[in-house]
This record gives sequence, C-alpha cells and structure tokens, in this order.
Amino acid sequence: LFRAPSDAADYLVAHVRPTEVIETWERELDILTALRFHHPEQSLLARVHAHLYRGTGAGDYQLGDSYFSRVSPDWIVIGWYARTNGIYDENYIAQHYQVATAIGSGNARYDVYRRVVP
Repeated sequence: LFRAPSDAADYLVAHVRPTEVIETWERELDILTALRFHHPEQSLLARVHAHLYRGTGAGDYQLGDSYFSRVSPDWIVIGWYARTNGIYDENYIAQHYQVATAIGSGNARYDVYRRVVP
C-alpha cells in the first residue's frame, strides 16, 4: 500500500491552520483533506509537455519570484510531478521557505515547506 499521499495529507491536517494556503501541483491532496490549496494554472501543463515531448520551451515554465509574489502561499508541497518536471524554482523556495518534513522516499516523496516569516 502506497501511504505517502495519505501520510502527507495527515501531516498537513495536523500542522496547517485552516486560514493558511498550500501551494502544490499534487492534486490528490485536495481529495484527502479539506484544506485550502492553490494550484498552478492548467495551461502550464501544455508548456511542460511541449518541453518533455517536443524539446521546446527549455523548461521556461518554472515558477519563481513573480509567481510566488502573486500567490504568496504559507506552505508548498512538492511531490512526484512537480519534482520530476521542475515546476517550482527550488532556489527561490530555499530562500523563502524551510523544510518542515519529507514524507515517503525517492521521487515519490512529498517535501513539505513552510514559509519563513522575516
């Protein structure tokens, strides 16, 4: 039984306040919790696939400073899809968030980040 999604959901339920927003591509977490999630627009999927399958776009879809300035999530969860495709700018995340936990192992893990409040 693959427990990482439900374990990640349990962690979020235990640690995230109802008013806080969680940024993630991993939509299964919506099904497993009643928390507030924000997801990148689906139009990003076409750019990811263009890069993966046609070699166009050179990964220009990565979400960083301008995206997070608009969205301003309290938490970020990076799972298989976001990690494999480099959806989020990990340098930006390292500067503004801290690792709260990692659930699971390898590419199937969920890395949970919490915003660092200055």
